[in-house]
Amino acid sequence: MMLSVSEDVAALAGVLVSLLALGIAVLTGDPLYDALGSIGVGLVLMATALFSMREIKSLLVGEAAHRHIREEMHAWLEARPEVRRIVSLIALKWSDDLVIAIQAELEPQRSASELVRTIDRLENDLKQRFPAARWIFFEPELREHGREPL
Repeated sequence: MMLSVSEDVAALAGVLVSLLALGIAVLTGDPLYDALGSIGVGLVLMATALFSMREIKSLLVGEAAHRHIREEMHAWLEARPEVRRIVSLIALKWSDDLVIAIQAELEPQRSASELVRTIDRLENDLKQRFPAARWIFFEPELREHGREPL
């Protein structure tokens, strides 16, 4: 949406620069203004291309989610009784979706299947709380392997 609007604005700006330069050239009889108008249109096109490249790159490669979203996710995870400590939280915006990677120390579980159910519950609840979360990668951290060993 943003790209199509910027392209339309650039097209209008190019037409206005061209009309202005051509009008001045006709009024003064000096073709230099026509040439300057062509350069102006070229500058408008180059600026539009640079803006479009930046926007398209963020759509293809992704960029960090907004700080307030990351902070809200962090607070939401910390409030969960299953989570002892968040080691890392990475949230990337990829088009309109979020890709989330979480590494956290969880409360002790009775079995591996209970651990899987806990992680599934956390992921599902996170998707409900943050509907843009499309992909969630959750890695449980064992304290003895982390930065703060037992």
